[in-house]
Amino acid sequence: SSESSSESSSESSSEAGHHPSLAGLSPEARAEAVESSRLYVEQLRLEHRSDRFVQALQDPTKKELNLALCDLRGGRDMEDLVGLLTGLSSTGSKESSECAAETLDLRDNPHLDDAALQPILVALATGKAAPGLRALKLQGTGAGVVTRNMACGLQLLRKGLAVEFGQGMMETAASAVAARGKN
Repeated sequence: SSESSSESSSESSSEAGHHPSLAGLSPEARAEAVESSRLYVEQLRLEHRSDRFVQALQDPTKKELNLALCDLRGGRDMEDLVGLLTGLSSTGSKESSECAAETLDLRDNPHLDDAALQPILVALATGKAAPGLRALKLQGTGAGVVTRNMACGLQLLRKGLAVEFGQGMMETAASAVAARGKN
């Protein structure tokens, strides 16, 4: 009997969004609480962005945009990055000079999946974003088949642009450690 009551309480806590304090709420109130929490966490994340990302957004003259391991995500991060690459603010007004980046390093940002990367690839395909870009590093991102297909088309449109996929630094390091453990 005690086993069935603990099973039912764990079921109701998982139904309540994995938090026991949400268990007594209506589905609407629960959904609102979960969404409010998600927005709060996202706002905190935006307020505590990587210094490298913040500095890159403020300086369109940098030749190398090293944004590896910056915990970038879709939504606001990508809107701001596209704004930097195109010289437009998030409202669409002309904000700064042309982006001088020759390398855009997005390695090891695993939350950058196909949906998150699409706005960057589309902006680059227009030719107006970062016209001098020669290397786009996507190792260790969540890039899938869609991004790889778009990258093929992008490389046809922008001769001289190399888009790199494969293992990121974290995966390479983990493989090296695993290999040493076998020896």
